[in-house]
Amino acid sequence: MASAYADAVFTLGNHPQPGEQNIMFHTAMTGTMVSGTTNQTHNQVVFLSNQTLHVSGGQSDVDAVSGSLTNITITAPLFVFNDYILNPFKDTSSSNISVMVVMSDGHTFSFGPYGKNGDNFLTITTSGGEEIAKILVTAAGGGVTGLKQNRISGVIPIPESSSLLLLGGGLIGLAGIVGRKRRT
Repeated sequence: MASAYADAVFTLGNHPQPGEQNIMFHTAMTGTMVSGTTNQTHNQVVFLSNQTLHVSGGQSDVDAVSGSLTNITITAPLFVFNDYILNPFKDTSSSNISVMVVMSDGHTFSFGPYGKNGDNFLTITTSGGEEIAKILVTAAGGGVTGLKQNRISGVIPIPESSSLLLLGGGLIGLAGIVGRKRRT
């Protein structure tokens, strides 16, 4: 039996994905954590940093109050997702951006450093049926001013642990019944 292989795929540029949704902020917020919702399904997306973040409201532009963002984590609490597009905006050529993707199974994949003035879009997709749990973006050499035009697709709920236990119990019971029938 062949083993399945799953991966995160990093593609420079803006490559829209099926079912893509913008992340919207309904009010202005400032803090180390800001959150918005997807524009169609209204799923929450959280941006977390050890720096103070600011959003103005409207389409997803997350900026650093200091003007230099060096780290940010992106999650969709209670959900996983298949694709993410981000545009780290930088105004210096010395900034290098690195991205780490943590998959729902705990595996991590990294990309970078990359960066040049101009088009900094990065499209992150998955293969092999894998889902993304969170994305960590770091920027060295001056940081970035913020993340612009964040989009997400393939958002699905994480099964509750009680649902997984119920499913597991059912499968064990079914295996027991099949085993008994084979013996008789």
